[in-house]
Amino acid sequence: MISQEKAEIIGLIYSDGNYRNYKTTYKEFDKRRNKTYTRHQRKRIIEFANTDIRLLKRFITLLVKEYGYRPKITLSNKNVFRVCITKNFVLDDLLQENNFGTLNWFIPTQILNSDKKVKAAFIRGIFDGDGSIDFADKKIPRIRISSRNLTGLKQLKELLQFLNINSKVNGPYKGLNRNSIYELLLQTKSVIKFIKIIKSNHSKKRIKFNQIAEGRIDSSRSDSQNDDMPR
Repeated sequence: MISQEKAEIIGLIYSDGNYRNYKTTYKEFDKRRNKTYTRHQRKRIIEFANTDIRLLKRFITLLVKEYGYRPKITLSNKNVFRVCITKNFVLDDLLQENNFGTLNWFIPTQILNSDKKVKAAFIRGIFDGDGSIDFADKKIPRIRISSRNLTGLKQLKELLQFLNINSKVNGPYKGLNRNSIYELLLQTKSVIKFIKIIKSNHSKKRIKFNQIAEGRIDSSRSDSQNDDMPR
């Protein structure tokens, strides 16, 4: 049985993570032989990057709970905050059933066959990375998850349906570099249910969720006013 922590970790990596398997070459001086040798080493890394420090800290907390592993938040050469997983036992476990990559991810069987809390944790990970919330006419909330992975979004739609959260998949739209982007858009009547069941650990999204939950934003408008809103 997969844990809620691991399900959320996978969702976060699917949304804002990447996996790299590469070979490095370096020079090493052998004091015994007084000679320098060229060494080759195979390296693996899973990287999770996000601008929200709270979410990065949440990712570390999940790793500690699931694996007893506490990596640090670092800054990449491109000034992006990230958390890197380099421990082999963590990598081996995460790679066992998952296919990481923007176009290649799919929902693992363990999550599809899990209980509601595990499903919600996985969706929360995806949403906190690739999801967004805005307001049509400044008051009608729209929650969506965007991805180039149409198959993955369709699976996600079915997962939400299991939780009685209704949505539809729209697109394709042309994104950066003219890549096709699809979006999973929640029906307005399911917004409150999504907030209560899925929740969020992303700083700005949590604030907006609280505004809606407290009734400061109207989430009772009919679905027909929301489903086909322009992007």
